[in-house]
Amino acid sequence: MMIRLGVLCFVVLLVSCDPNRVYEKNYSFKDDTWHVYDTKKFNFEIKDSTQLYNLFVNIRNTTSYRYSNLYIFMNTTFPDNQMARDTIEIIVADPQGRWLGRGWGNYRVLKAPLGLNLQFGLTGKYTFEFEHAMRTQKLKHISDIGMRIEKTSNE
Repeated sequence: MMIRLGVLCFVVLLVSCDPNRVYEKNYSFKDDTWHVYDTKKFNFEIKDSTQLYNLFVNIRNTTSYRYSNLYIFMNTTFPDNQMARDTIEIIVADPQGRWLGRGWGNYRVLKAPLGLNLQFGLTGKYTFEFEHAMRTQKLKHISDIGMRIEKTSNE
């Protein structure tokens, strides 16, 4: 419990002084287990369709996670109500088994890029939904999932 509180305080401190952050939201899973039907939804608004953005998925896992990757179904709803569904693979460990995320103790946090220097074609409300696409009902040792959007330069 103290480790989670420490990580939460650290994340709040980092997020509070970040001028490029447009949106960030993270969800925690009870008992570090992501159930297959536990879809997480991220809603945000884009006001400038000329701005370039970096999109990231935040993954927090324990060092007991048994895979080197994580497959996620990503459902996107655009401001014009069009929808898209993608399957995303996130590599969380290298071939030697070293975690790619940062952290201490039994937890690692990975900020994995979904897209860099992207331009949203429409202004308005976007919704992203993530559900795990691994071959198990209960994906153990995944403790958090999140989404982050940052402004980048238009150069």
